Amino acid sequence: MKKIALLLTAMSILYSHQDSTTAWKHYMRGGGVESESNSGITLYYRLKRTTEFTYRDLRLWGMVLTNNDSFLYLRFKTSRKYHTLQDVYSFSTFSYRQNTRTGLNLQYHINQGIGIFLTSYGNGHINAELGYAADVSDYLNNSEKTSYGKGGIFWDHEFALASTSLEIETFLQVGDTENLDLSRTLIEFEMMTSFKNGLRLIAGAEKEWYHTGSQLHDLSFSLSLGWKGSLNWNL
Repeated sequence: MKKIALLLTAMSILYSHQDSTTAWKHYMRGGGVESESNSGITLYYRLKRTTEFTYRDLRLWGMVLTNNDSFLYLRFKTSRKYHTLQDVYSFSTFSYRQNTRTGLNLQYHINQGIGIFLTSYGNGHINAELGYAADVSDYLNNSEKTSYGKGGIFWDHEFALASTSLEIETFLQVGDTENLDLSRTLIEFEMMTSFKNGLRLIAGAEKEWYHTGSQLHDLSFSLSLGWKGSLNWNL
């Protein structure tokens, strides 16, 4: 698996293309959340830059519930299209995750691989990813170092009055399963309506479950008021 990760990194260096200058966008939101009969508050911040050939995305997302459970997620993802095959791209993701709702005290995670735009149309696109992933987790007070095969599919669509985003990622553990199998699937769905001056109303749902029956699952729904703006950066 280490050789595969090194090969994917080398491919992204050899076959990627330089990008043009495009402004950074940033997004912030806050609202209420309902999770397994417990309510609370959720806060979210995102910093994103998309060009013809590159994508950079930093997300910070947290929630606190009335039963003292909490969720914290920090993720940075980069991707770059190949100049010869512009529907194909390489990607790398680094994240830190804490989710006391499922017994996850902390998780340092990395994944990288190859993605492809399956279809692009006037109001949206669908893309899929395959790759290698690894993490170090403290799950139910048991430290685990694991590796996975990663698959994902992503759909973005613009309707007349709203936009939607659906992300489905599955991590299938391929090693270190003697003590605990942490294979899991994450699903995130959002529907967003935009108003004047960058204001937005966002309804979302998030589901995380582990494939082994003994693991805890979690489902949450949120409704937030957000704002979108631009940053005059040359990074």
